Amino acid sequence: MNEARIEEEDLAAASDLRLLLDLFPLVRPHIFLMTVSLLLLPVVSACRVGGTYLIKICLDTAIVPSSGGDLILPIGAFFVVLALENGARFAHAYILQMAGHRLLFDLRQRLFNSMSRAPMSYHDKNPTGRLLTRITSDVDAVNDMFASGAIAIVGDAMTVVAVLVAMFWLDSNLAKYVLFYMPVLCGILYLIRKHLKEVYNLTRTKLASMNAYLAEMLHGMDVVKVSRRESVNLSQFDAINQEYRDGYYRSNFLEAALTASVELLCILATATVLWTSSGAIVRCSMTFGTLVAFLRYIDDLFRPLNDISSKFSIIQSALVATAKIFEVLNAPRERWNATLSTESVRESDSMIDPDVPDTSDSGEPGGGEEQHPKRGHLVLDGVTFGYGTDPNLFEGLSLDIRSGERIGIVGYTGAGKTSIAKILTGLYPLRGGSIRLDGNDVSNIGLDDLRRRIVYLPQDHFIFSGSLIENVTLGRDVDHEHVIAALESLGARHLIDRLENGVDTVLLERGANLSTGEKQLISFARVLILDPCVLILDEATSSLDSFLEQRVKDALLVVTSDRTTLTIAHRLATIRDADRIIVLEGGRVSEEGHHQGLLNCHGLYARLWALQGDSAPLERLPEATVVLQNS
Repeated sequence: MNEARIEEEDLAAASDLRLLLDLFPLVRPHIFLMTVSLLLLPVVSACRVGGTYLIKICLDTAIVPSSGGDLILPIGAFFVVLALENGARFAHAYILQMAGHRLLFDLRQRLFNSMSRAPMSYHDKNPTGRLLTRITSDVDAVNDMFASGAIAIVGDAMTVVAVLVAMFWLDSNLAKYVLFYMPVLCGILYLIRKHLKEVYNLTRTKLASMNAYLAEMLHGMDVVKVSRRESVNLSQFDAINQEYRDGYYRSNFLEAALTASVELLCILATATVLWTSSGAIVRCSMTFGTLVAFLRYIDDLFRPLNDISSKFSIIQSALVATAKIFEVLNAPRERWNATLSTESVRESDSMIDPDVPDTSDSGEPGGGEEQHPKRGHLVLDGVTFGYGTDPNLFEGLSLDIRSGERIGIVGYTGAGKTSIAKILTGLYPLRGGSIRLDGNDVSNIGLDDLRRRIVYLPQDHFIFSGSLIENVTLGRDVDHEHVIAALESLGARHLIDRLENGVDTVLLERGANLSTGEKQLISFARVLILDPCVLILDEATSSLDSFLEQRVKDALLVVTSDRTTLTIAHRLATIRDADRIIVLEGGRVSEEGHHQGLLNCHGLYARLWALQGDSAPLERLPEATVVLQNS
């Protein structure tokens, strides 16, 4: 609630004019189409006013006097003007919609680019549902502002000005009576505008909360069902849904009040004109055609004002959505040493971050190895790291991992095992210290190159909607034979044979037509295709049965034979044959050495081993195989 309140206060303080100016760089590529649509609006307004005047001529020259005057010319002119008006309206609406949808396309591209390039710390603080709201309904609201709001208001304003000029030209005294109601209408618009902005901000925030809750619930549907939380979730969703509904109740009330106010003022103006002109009609000082034209002009005057009031609510909703969109567009981008400025974020249209140098030779797997002859020598020197504003997890962490070395990383939950993987791959920036890969500070290596050379395989293996081969290559240009060979080396030939179309079979969302073990084999195949020099595995065989586990272990022995491998282990048996085991405790290295030597020390590793139920006798090895860390 506090976060939502702060967000609402910030948006309320934002200047509408500043938001519109901030939108101009996005509108600029489509300014030609918008200008053409604007130029058609004076044609529409002139035709509307001219058509009414032609009705006056028909009434005053032929119909009311019963003079039998020629009506062919004015009626013909009226139909020509009517056709021209509707043709201009059609062209205006079509061109404006075209420009609006092009703007919508570009804006979604920019938002997706910003979300993709934002650091993990940004995604940690912003739920998925909230970001989905930004790129869907908020973008639609901005499109409505241009396609149905701002430009249309300009046209309505032109019509109002043209009608007022025509009214004063016909009868200035009657026009003054109508003009009397304008300050009243402006006062009503001002009062309702203030409340509408607050209500639309509230409904947008509640919509984002609803989407975030839905995304979380649908993602964890299996847990919901096995724990019988359906009724609890329904109650929680009901509360969020009610708040969203109540917000729209308020907005609907204000919009209805605004429309009713405009209609009431229109009726009052019409009654005033009829009251004051009745005597003039009797005295023949005013023609009947003038009265009819004047009444039609009143309708032409207040109808655009009514449209402006309804479009005003669209603009208010869009301005709130725009402020939220710019929160995403102005989010920091993933880079090593600095944060992008707001200006550079807005000016960059490229899907490739211009501030991260591209040091790769090609998009081929393993590209650039000739430039990097060393194979994964990692040095962490005095690394200080923490998440967000949390206290530091690592304080001066130092490690030297030799090229080709097989390292096991163990420790209690929260000791920092997975955090090492995340800082090595640049998912989170360091607060202090440095990391060097083959003698080069990783802050001087482009992220694309770094993540090709250091691959992290998390415990949760994500499967995208798409074919099997697309899930293995992840967009890289790799032929079918290489993909099949990678899968076969991992003992996954049965997976290819089981699927109807082999590697071209389309997998369901999140791999619903795969077993957990098969998903993990696909993740391993991704690593084989990329061929990194450093591989980080987070409990690589945790989801496989005993038969598949042995086959994957055999494949991993081949894959890891010429590259540095860090294995984050929860089951200590999986890293007992590692060249070295690093034991973390409270963000520091507590112990370091070989499996048996660490057991002989009777320290944290030995306690972890005992907790996992291994009661085999401990063989005493020389103390030289173990390094105890005092810091």
